[in-house]
Amino acid sequence: MLTEKRYEDILKLVDQQRTVTVTNLSERLGASESTIRRDLLALDRMGKLVRVHGGATSIDCQYTTKDLKLDERYGMSMTEKRAIALVRRCARGGCGVALVGRPSPLRSRCRRRRLLCPGDVLRLRAPRL
Repeated sequence: MLTEKRYEDILKLVDQQRTVTVTNLSERLGASESTIRRDLLALDRMGKLVRVHGGATSIDCQYTTKDLKLDERYGMSMTEKRAIALVRRCARGGCGVALVGRPSPLRSRCRRRRLLCPGDVLRLRAPRL
């Protein structure tokens, strides 16, 4: 397939679906993923679409994401970060760790980080000396 024809087909699919993946385009157009990636890069440089991780989106797509810089994220959620650090330190030091009360962002974070089990309650106790 000629490059121009592939470009045309890619743009047509992006217009129809708003978002396409490299894998999907590769299967539909019968081209390798590396060829599709190069095509998306070229079309992005031409301003015809927006290249994103793993594929592309339409230029007029209404959503965008913005990653905050490290210095902007540094001061966010400090209370939760300190509580998680305390739980981890306590768990490593032999303290008992349990969760008390209703669900909270801290409880969810502790579970996601596998610091706590689903039935646990957050209650910190000092180890016996």
